[in-house]
Amino acid sequence: MVKEKSPLLRKHRKLKFFLVLFIILIILLAYFFWYFSRRAKQNAVFPDIRNTDVYHVLAQFGLSDAVVDITDERIVVSYNLEDLMQKDEALFLTLGAAYQISPGSREITVIPFYELAPIEEVHVLMSDVQLFAEDKLPEKEFIQKMEIKKVG
Repeated sequence: MVKEKSPLLRKHRKLKFFLVLFIILIILLAYFFWYFSRRAKQNAVFPDIRNTDVYHVLAQFGLSDAVVDITDERIVVSYNLEDLMQKDEALFLTLGAAYQISPGSREITVIPFYELAPIEEVHVLMSDVQLFAEDKLPEKEFIQKMEIKKVG
């Protein structure tokens, strides 16, 4: 004689099956969360604090919409000139701030904008900025060493 299984046992079997399936799903989700969060940390980009330092110096002098990107090799600064600020004044302010914050970089590139249109692109070697800052290079020679490209 074959005994029929009671409906109560069948319900328990289904319950056990769904419970095991639920536990496997939770384990898989935990693994994927761990795996992808670990990968995100490996690929994370951390901004250089020097960018913020140069930005704050420029903002104190009225260039509050500057964009700064500093690496060990170069510094790139762009900003929109305000109506009351002279182009040369803003350029020398930017060069001085960049030199003070990151003197180890090789080159500084400054791109001033006026009404959101680029005016020029100025490239200066950090060694020339250092000589000028230490009064070992006259202003006229320093300006001659700048590579200035008209953009707009």
